[in-house]
Amino acid sequence: MNKVFFPQDVLDILVALERVDVEGEELVLTQEGFRYSVQEAVRILEEVTTGEDPRGLIGRVSPTEKLVESHAAEILGNSMIIEDSAYDVVPGLLASPAGEPPEETDEAAALTQLSELEELRDALG
Repeated sequence: MNKVFFPQDVLDILVALERVDVEGEELVLTQEGFRYSVQEAVRILEEVTTGEDPRGLIGRVSPTEKLVESHAAEILGNSMIIEDSAYDVVPGLLASPAGEPPEETDEAAALTQLSELEELRDALG
């Protein structure tokens, strides 16, 4: 399975619903048993100073550490600054599958079920 981005607001709801548990650098889908290694990341929505994207970052999910190292990015909440450019971002965790998946369980179906939870849709409006 590919990497999965979990926005922080979605993670907060899933943790409150006890559907996800974050243990250090690992995220676990509690009912299905899937385990992921995680790192802090942001989804880059738009550049808000000029609307231009000279670095080709808009629409991407990038680990925070990589943005800081490669672009000297400063990230605070939903904002990121790189030199003279300001971006709107969505903070969260980038998850990569870790270990062997549970037998007879469909990871894509499990993630789809999480995204379709009524409590999640209601909270995110």
